[in-house]
Parts: sequence; structure tokens; C-alpha cells
Amino acid sequence: MGRVGLRRCLRIFTVLLAFATLGVCGCAPVCGPRGSGWLQDVAGHPQKGWWSVRFKIQWPEECDEPLWHVDALLADRVVAPVLNRRRSDVVLWRFHRRASRDDAGHQFSFAFYATRKTADRIYDAIRNNRLLKALEASGTIVAVKIDDTRIVAKPDPCDTSDARWPFSIKKSWPYFIMGASEMWLDLISQAARRCSAKDEPSSPESALEYYRRVNERVEELWRQEGGHALLHHLNALFGYAPLKIGNRGLMRF
Repeated sequence: MGRVGLRRCLRIFTVLLAFATLGVCGCAPVCGPRGSGWLQDVAGHPQKGWWSVRFKIQWPEECDEPLWHVDALLADRVVAPVLNRRRSDVVLWRFHRRASRDDAGHQFSFAFYATRKTADRIYDAIRNNRLLKALEASGTIVAVKIDDTRIVAKPDPCDTSDARWPFSIKKSWPYFIMGASEMWLDLISQAARRCSAKDEPSSPESALEYYRRVNERVEELWRQEGGHALLHHLNALFGYAPLKIGNRGLMRF
């Protein structure tokens, strides 16, 4: 295993260990000062908070399905380079994907917990990404929205968790979703590296087609291996206790 691969494995292991540890912590009325030691440290600094970059992606009327492969391209070619440079400055991070025929449409988001200074640097790097500019010019990316860094609107690590969740879930979930996002990004990177050198994209148009194939590989891995590698082992972490899935009642994986 190379040095980069070892570092990535250690990061994923650390995230999973943190998630398991937080699962046995006692509850508290607020996420920050009365939570775990790490949360208390980061929540005690008001200049830190959650920031996000939201990419609105074209969804042609004639297409039933969104252009999901654009998410993979943005993750690997726009977000990953700056994230890898700024990992020591980012406490938590995650991806979010959504698509619906409404005003928000198809949107891919990168959220991260860091200082305002780090947020400004990440925003600048993303705005100056040449591939992103080309995708905007072609109309593939309809809009790129960032937060106003003059104010920390979401200072607590659990501020982006679903408000309907119990406190203990809101507090622990950011660590879980960061690990899941790390795995998804790594699968994309691995699939991209397996494409032959002659297929390496040389233009925005070829990049879109390239990542269409990359996304298909990742989706196939999810279909074939996700049940055991992800759902089964997550269920095992909770002692194979059954859980509610919609109207299907209690289930095990």
C-alpha cells in the first residue's frame, strides 16, 4: 500500500472510531460545550462554523434522470484538489446530493466545518478552478452558491444535522457522514485511475463522458457490494438490532 493509500485508510479508520466512541457518550442539552471533549474544543471558537458550496446542475427537460455523473466529476476534479490541500484546516466535511423538479433542481453540495479564513481560501480555489469555469460557460453548471463568511451562521458541529433527529443522532451523525463521503470520493478516484491513459479527458465535453463511465462503475459497486460492505457491517456495528425502514417494518441487513 502506498503512502497516500495508507493515509486515506487511517483517516477512514479514525472517523469510524470517532463515530463508535460518540455512540456511547451521554446526552447533553447542547451540541458544543457540554458534548465530547473534541466538540467542546471546536465549538468554543466562534470563528469556526459550517460553510457550503452548492453547485446547481443543468437537468434537461428531455432527461428523466438527473446528470448524476456531474456530481462525481465535481467531487473528484473540483472539490478533492482543494480539500486535500486543506485537510489539516477542516474539522468535518461531507457531500450532499439531491435532485427534484423544483426550484432547487439538481444540486450537489460540499459542506465543511472550518474557520472563516479557511472558508475564504476554499471558496477562492473553487471559484478559480478552470474546469468549473468551463462547465459554467457551457451551461452544465447553472449556478455556484457560497456562504457569506462575514458571519458564522452555523457555529455548532451539529447545526447541519436534521432538526427532527434526537440529540444523540444529531451530535454523532457528522462523523458518520464524513466517513461515508470519504469512501464515496475514494471510490470515484479509484474508478477514474482505472480508466486507460488514452481516455484521460482533454476537454470539458470529454470530462463529462469520462465521468459518466466512472459514475457507472461506482454505482455498480454500490449495487453489487453495498449490501454487505456497508449496510450489513453497519448493522453489525449496532449488534444486528433490527431497524425501521419506511413502511416495511423492522429489518436486518
